[in-house]
Amino acid sequence: MMEWNAINLWDMEMFKSVISAGQAALKSAILINGGAAIALLAFIGSVFTTTENRDVISMLALAMYCFVGGVLSGAVASGVVYLTQFAYARKKHLLGHILNGCSWSLVISCYILFVIGSILAFKVFCA
Repeated sequence: MMEWNAINLWDMEMFKSVISAGQAALKSAILINGGAAIALLAFIGSVFTTTENRDVISMLALAMYCFVGGVLSGAVASGVVYLTQFAYARKKHLLGHILNGCSWSLVISCYILFVIGSILAFKVFCA
């Protein structure tokens, strides 16, 4: 009986640490994309008034699209995380596993969109 309690406590602590790590990854993905979008928006405002180079503006708009897409992907991932926990609580483990994979895919896409947006913005700054 005592061994079962120890195993149960261990499982509970591991579950809490996994949730905490997932929340940190999700928050950082939203934060970096949101911060980049705000910074780029301010920069686009100044570039738009000083240049008529449509290529520069188009490249910056595409980078902005990536950053905003990253924020949206993170927001959707937050909702999917809720649905994942709901599925596990209802003992629907297969659905929970599927939703868990979806949430991680969305978080990874946040980071990928950040990298793509950063590369596009970097190309503008180096031109």
